[in-house]
Amino acid sequence: NPIKQAEAVKDRRQSELWGANAALTVQLMKNLTFKASATYNTTNTRRDLFYGENSSQAYRSGGVYGSTQMQKDLRWQSSNTLTYKKKINKKNTFDIMLGHEFSFRSSELLYGQSKDFPFPNLGNDNLGIGATPSSVSTSRSDKKLLSYFARGNYNFDNRYLFTATIRADGSTVFSAKNKWGYFPAVSAAWRVGEEDFIKKLNVFSDLKFRIGYGLAGNNRIGSYNSLALMSSIITAMGDQLTPGYASKQIPNPDLKWEANKTFNMGVDLGFLNQRITISPEFYINRSSNLLLNAQLPYSSGYQSMLINAGETKNVGVELTVNTVNFSTKKFSWNTTLTLSHNKNSVKALTG
Repeated sequence: NPIKQAEAVKDRRQSELWGANAALTVQLMKNLTFKASATYNTTNTRRDLFYGENSSQAYRSGGVYGSTQMQKDLRWQSSNTLTYKKKINKKNTFDIMLGHEFSFRSSELLYGQSKDFPFPNLGNDNLGIGATPSSVSTSRSDKKLLSYFARGNYNFDNRYLFTATIRADGSTVFSAKNKWGYFPAVSAAWRVGEEDFIKKLNVFSDLKFRIGYGLAGNNRIGSYNSLALMSSIITAMGDQLTPGYASKQIPNPDLKWEANKTFNMGVDLGFLNQRITISPEFYINRSSNLLLNAQLPYSSGYQSMLINAGETKNVGVELTVNTVNFSTKKFSWNTTLTLSHNKNSVKALTG
């Protein structure tokens, strides 16, 4: 009976989200600025599930049962930067930024299930009256990321632009000897449209050539993959069940950052006071030390193991065309056309 089934099953879900952020900017002296910012977010969820005596689930499991799951996810991040800006003369300006950042994420889970209730009136309000606590489990995990970074910009006559950055990131998801990754990047741009010989042509409203090369890291994996973990089990010893622990995964003491190297080169062209802009771009991306779940033979006793393996290469071109077809104070009509082509190839399958 669908109506009795719907009435016999109680599924209640609750969630609440708390968040806060703050920022402080202080002018320490002329040209020197300190900025601090922080964010905090926490999400609490709870699910109460109860199968009454008229439900099909209670019939299949041999009686009324209910479960409650509560989870808390916490995220917070703090960042501090120190920026120095200097205008040397009319044509030369530069700025240098030093920064520090720390982020933390954690997740906690509590789950309990009980069955054989003497009466179902209380539902999940008191799982303790169930004669059989069939399942109780808890878990907790966290990950941290500590970063130091620096960036320098140089501008000559608003025509030649140079940028250099360096990051040092330390992540707890990797092994003890490989927690830190170092990622430099450089870029340059030439605003050809500001040159006199281009201005005399009276064709371009903007013309800029840009080029860049940089390294980036990937640490988007779960916690503790580099460690030897144990999981709780219930095993038979003689004529009774005994709790114990068994190995859950093979440790990988060499687990490290996945590295992505990117080279890009492009041109920005503007016409008719930027009513038409065209941006062709060429890029090469090479990824190495890929974070992959390698399948293991059944004889090992494990299904998979997270490793660094393989190398891929992505080469492509992209063309973006923007047009302002109509523009007034009350109405505007813009068009964007993007054409792209890329080729992916696998350069290596192992480390």
